[in-house]
Amino acid sequence: MKSLQKQVVTAALLLFCAGLGASEPSFVRIEDPVAQAMESAADGHLAEALAVLEKEAKGSPDDAEAWADVAGLWAALGDRYQSARALWRQAEAMLVANADARAGRAEARVPLTKAVTIARELGARPLLGELRELAG
Repeated sequence: MKSLQKQVVTAALLLFCAGLGASEPSFVRIEDPVAQAMESAADGHLAEALAVLEKEAKGSPDDAEAWADVAGLWAALGDRYQSARALWRQAEAMLVANADARAGRAEARVPLTKAVTIARELGARPLLGELRELAG
């Protein structure tokens, strides 16, 4: 787990440093080659951390916290579709893990709502269908 934490912290520091020269908070239009290299390295560290998290989450599909971490890293990498898919898996895990169906649904509402919002914005109809099925 220390390796994972190191990857995430390194990525955050690289993104912070890359953003110091940016005129806007978004890292989308960084012109400085050094800042671009830092952003690219940060993406690499996040991708490595993501691979570890996804493997962990798939190994225990009822681990809602692991899926939440995966969703957060996909969002950090700017992939909203993959983030929504991980939120879907998080909601599924919450439903499975909670013995009380009503409590499970209440808990799963937040990631499910976020996933639906993203899927609608992206026009991801197949994902919306899966989310509707989960919502029942």
